[in-house]
Amino acid sequence: VQALHEVKSITEAGRFILTCAASTDEQLVCHFGENNQLRFAELVEMRRLLLMTDIPEELEDAAQMHLLVADFISKLQILEEMREVVAALFSEGHFAYLPGSEVMEIKAG
Repeated sequence: VQALHEVKSITEAGRFILTCAASTDEQLVCHFGENNQLRFAELVEMRRLLLMTDIPEELEDAAQMHLLVADFISKLQILEEMREVVAALFSEGHFAYLPGSEVMEIKAG
């Protein structure tokens, strides 16, 4: 249930940031809410939990929640593939991908 609330918060005001970093966990970070953030491993775990979660139909906005979860999962899949490309370019020493440089920021909603 916590993951469902986080998906809603991320969709409303979240942004995903791809960064050049040696640590996989720092390459993709989602910022949302006041000072909340989820790093790559936490996003992957959240996706795993969401895939195993049955959204209760008695939930006020269950239909909307199904759409938000499906959208989040598909966006995260694309972002994960983008992270892999950025990590490969960074590890190969591409001149445009220096340590700590922010490659892209994508709004979640």
